[in-house]
Amino acid sequence: MLGPIVEGARVLDLYAGSGALGIESLSRGAVHATFVDRSPASVAALRRNLDTLALSPRARVMRCDAAGALRRLGREGARFELAFADPPYAAADVESTLAALAALGLLEPGATLVVERGRRHPLASIAGLATIDERSYGDTVIVRLTPEAGGSVGNRPRGRALRSVPARRAGREGHRQNHE
Repeated sequence: MLGPIVEGARVLDLYAGSGALGIESLSRGAVHATFVDRSPASVAALRRNLDTLALSPRARVMRCDAAGALRRLGREGARFELAFADPPYAAADVESTLAALAALGLLEPGATLVVERGRRHPLASIAGLATIDERSYGDTVIVRLTPEAGGSVGNRPRGRALRSVPARRAGREGHRQNHE
C-alpha cells in the first residue's frame, strides 16, 4: 500500500504497541523510526522486539502519551516522511493529537500519515491534513492523509494520487539513537 515511500524515510509510530508498523518500515528500508507508547508493558515488548531484530540503533522509543511526545518532538525540530497512528478505536483525543502532529510541522511536505480506526469510530476532519485514500477491511478503516499545502483547515479532498517521498539522509536532527 505504501510502496517506495518507506525507503529512506524517517518514521513516526504513534500508539506503537509492539512496534509492528515501525519495525516493518525499518525492515523495508526506513532509515529511522521513533516509537511512542505510554504503556510500560508495550514499551518493554517493543524494546525486546527491536533488540531481537537488531534494530535498536535505528530506533528511538518514547514512553509517554502521544500528545506529550509530539510537543517534545516539535521542540526538537523532528521531521517525518511517514507516520502511523493506530490508537485504541474508542480513544477520544485522536483528531486533536493528529491535528497537533500537523500544526507542529512534524510532517515533511508530501509526507504520508496512515491512521487505523474502527468502522464505528470514523476519523473526523483534521485541521492541516487532507485525505489521500480511505479503505475498509471488515471493521477496520485505514485512512491515508498528507499535510495540506498552505495549512488550510478542514479540507478533505478525495482521490488524490499518493505522492512518492524521496529518500532522505540519515543522521539529521531528530535522529537521536535508541531509547529514552
